[in-house]
Amino acid sequence: MLKKVLQPPFWGMVFCVFYLIGIKYLQSIYEVKKIMTYGRGYQFSFLFYIMQTAVIWLPFMILIINCVLRKEWKILFESSKKVIQRYWMGFVVYFAALCLVLKSVGLGDMYYDISFINVTVDMMPSFDTYVVMNWLYHMFESINSILFLAFAPFMYCVGLMILQERKKD
Repeated sequence: MLKKVLQPPFWGMVFCVFYLIGIKYLQSIYEVKKIMTYGRGYQFSFLFYIMQTAVIWLPFMILIINCVLRKEWKILFESSKKVIQRYWMGFVVYFAALCLVLKSVGLGDMYYDISFINVTVDMMPSFDTYVVMNWLYHMFESINSILFLAFAPFMYCVGLMILQERKKD
């Protein structure tokens, strides 16, 4: 049933965004707990950042590694070309919306501002607000999240196309 729901590229894009939201929210909870336990100067290990990056990109890396091991470069490149030809307008709309959202969210000291709907939210210091502020930082200021939001829908569509090609063979 999940395969049928995630077939259209739009739902794949939505799934990718919610996947990132969930991963970054869990990361924010972990980081805020550590910071509140050990103080503001707590440094996270390099391994922690490598692991959280690997978790974010894991579904797409499995697909690429699978194609490399099977020597299916031709299918990978042909599927990428077909995805661009077929869904280019959807990607243009997605990137425009992504740029609008990324540029319109501003973070401050215990407040955030969403300029395109003219809303400013002030927060009182608490564990929950620190988690929300940390999550907003990871979603809108982190280069890893921005790259994921930019490339994940394309990679999702390419992966879907490769799986459809394999079913035909």
